[in-house]
Amino acid sequence: MKPDSDLVLHISVNVPGACKNQVNKMEANMKKDPSSVTIELVHEKLNSRYTRIPKLRETAPGSDHEKTLLAVSQNLAVMSEE
Repeated sequence: MKPDSDLVLHISVNVPGACKNQVNKMEANMKKDPSSVTIELVHEKLNSRYTRIPKLRETAPGSDHEKTLLAVSQNLAVMSEE
């Protein structure tokens, strides 16, 4: 099994531009202490961004950007349940 840091880096590379601020902060924290950024922290930070988009899960995503946000959010939610 890969360490959290590998998964965090994979997520950070594939996050859409709207979340780059959150990703930049997490990457800065990883440079200081790689073990400080966990999957749970990534989920919390990105989920807080997604919850600001009203009713994202209830409406059909229109743009590619919304589809990407929805997919990442759902995958993180599934991973946090495991």
